[in-house]
Amino acid sequence: MKRPLCLVCLSFVLALFLFQWLFPIPLYEDRKQDGEVVERTGQVYKKEYKKEKLLLYLQCENERILCYVNESSPPNESIPPRLGSFIQVRGSYQSFTCATNPGQFHQKRYYQILNLNYSLKNTIIIKQSKEYNPCKEGLYQIKRKLAAGYDNVLPEKEAGILKAMVLGDKSELDTDIKNLYKQSGISHVLAISGLHISLLGMGLYKLLKKAGLPVFPNALFCTAFMVFYGMLIEAGTSGFRAIFMFFLYLVSKVIGRTYDMLTALAISGVLLLIEQPLYTYHGGFLLSFSAVLGIGLLSPVLNQFLPEEKRKNPILKNLVGSLSVSLFSLPVTAYYFYEFPVYSILLNLMIIPFMSLLLPCAMAGGVLALWQSVPAKVFLLPCKWILMLYEWICQVSMNLPFHTLIIGQPALWQILFFYGVVTVIICYHSKWKKSMSILLLTGSIAILCFRMEKNTEITMLDVGQGDSIFVQEQGGFTFLMDGGSSDVSGVGTYRILPFLKSKGVRELTYAFVTHPDSDHYNGILECLEQSRESGVRIRYLAVSDLALEKEEKAYEKLFLAAGKAGTKVVCISEGDMLKCNKITLTCLYPGKEAAPKDKNGESLMFLMEAEGVRMLFTGDAGMEEEEQILRKIRGIHILKTGHHGSESSTGMPLLKAAKPDIAIISCGRNNSYGHPGKKTLKRLSDVPSRVLVTARTGAIKITISKHGYQIETYCGE
Repeated sequence: MKRPLCLVCLSFVLALFLFQWLFPIPLYEDRKQDGEVVERTGQVYKKEYKKEKLLLYLQCENERILCYVNESSPPNESIPPRLGSFIQVRGSYQSFTCATNPGQFHQKRYYQILNLNYSLKNTIIIKQSKEYNPCKEGLYQIKRKLAAGYDNVLPEKEAGILKAMVLGDKSELDTDIKNLYKQSGISHVLAISGLHISLLGMGLYKLLKKAGLPVFPNALFCTAFMVFYGMLIEAGTSGFRAIFMFFLYLVSKVIGRTYDMLTALAISGVLLLIEQPLYTYHGGFLLSFSAVLGIGLLSPVLNQFLPEEKRKNPILKNLVGSLSVSLFSLPVTAYYFYEFPVYSILLNLMIIPFMSLLLPCAMAGGVLALWQSVPAKVFLLPCKWILMLYEWICQVSMNLPFHTLIIGQPALWQILFFYGVVTVIICYHSKWKKSMSILLLTGSIAILCFRMEKNTEITMLDVGQGDSIFVQEQGGFTFLMDGGSSDVSGVGTYRILPFLKSKGVRELTYAFVTHPDSDHYNGILECLEQSRESGVRIRYLAVSDLALEKEEKAYEKLFLAAGKAGTKVVCISEGDMLKCNKITLTCLYPGKEAAPKDKNGESLMFLMEAEGVRMLFTGDAGMEEEEQILRKIRGIHILKTGHHGSESSTGMPLLKAAKPDIAIISCGRNNSYGHPGKKTLKRLSDVPSRVLVTARTGAIKITISKHGYQIETYCGE
């Protein structure tokens, strides 16, 4: 049997995946209320600065805490806590948040993987022990001095990039550069990974070998150096994996055995999963291992597709390697990021060769900068030029058409089908014609990327204190009814866009802004401003005729952003009707002669009909405006409750006319307005209507079919 150890490790990993799928590990329970002041004593096992603010990681008796330090030193001390020291702290309890929408980052799961239970905001250090770990603290100070060397020689942007690439410190990485690298598909160069370890470790090993150093002392020195480097950068999963695989490579050289990359990968994976089984949920872990599997399993197969005389061509060989990594990691990329940078394969082909020069120069320059900046510039200036080239290449790719392919989040069966087909191709490609393997591979990619809703879906997103409702018809017609929040910063960037991408939405047919309050449109504004970079286009921006006539200043930024994004602005008024396949959307209010008292009264109100199901959208309209539509509504199945459940909306006349079966309310948790109001809830219970509130349920999804409608909540209430 070939690779018996590899097969044993693979069986363990598959069994662990199956076990966690059947019996998921529960999230940490919150034992305190957010904002409650607590005191804790623990040992500092990690510290870092982010935006000049000190973050301390504490190991307490039965928990780990992330402390955002308000005062970085205790009384009568001039230095922050050292690694390994014991400190007593006081701060405001802050739980990590769960994802409440599809596509949203799950902060609580992420920090649970890092073994962190909660955080303390505005932390004050009360006491600090004099004892500490000199080894860990010494490594930390070396890292800080190397980082300072980059700051002294290079501009802020380039220094931040090198600190991320060489020291694993992303705290000062320019946000625009981080996003540019991510959108271009080269963000892996910013993380300490197999690329970095192989270039540094193998480069050092080969250099010492050429210098005549025997194999054993060479391997011993290289192992010690890479372990030191791993401790210095506090290597994550990909860094540990690469260092451990490099160690096994050196062991094979010392004992005179053949190194098997796949067996080394399997052993490193098992060790990591034994230490933290939750890595099965970690996108970075899965991407790191799928990339190496692509090189080890798929690359030899794809290389066979080339003519025999061209298989040793270095450019084509690197192209096949880049393609193999992208294809094998495609399901993981789609599941966690919902999109694929189309030109990333070519970009990696261009940037990776420069890494063999960039990393050694960056390391040498960083060390020299500890003593003299002039000789350091000799090494660091070429790094600056290479980084400028990287930025230029990425910007060019972002200006090309179809730079980002939004795939959406695939279902589990699609992922399993893809890897099943790839496994069959790997095992049997030699027995088939090349065209058969290419056909199977292409078909599996098409099925993985296929998104087609069978029914009409309505999703009220949890955007905190705001409104955003997404509607998707099975024929591809989509619209967003409002999109904004007053208490969630970056609601468009971090909630609306990730949701749309997870659904595979590349274009919104319409984005309706019911009235000019920021908690209804600031997320749409973000979507318009990021249209080119995100790949999500809005075809039409719809506002009321009334608001346009009043020349609302709030719309100026919206219209300017719409113009830059190529979005057409249209005006909606009472009586306007929009039909698309099975959906009919009718504007009920306001007409051109309406005279509301405030902005809320300007709210567009719509009646939507689909498959016999009727839904009423009321924006933030008050009771006076509701009375204008009483004759137009009968037999409403679903009511979007007005003004976040405020007591000034959703009056009894409206409820008697509509008699909704379901009332959905969008509001923030523990909001200062007291939404939803007790009187509103009482009126709804008197109808009676079933009430769902995003503050408790997370996103609310309503699926409409010819058989009626079904309701699901993201957080399971």
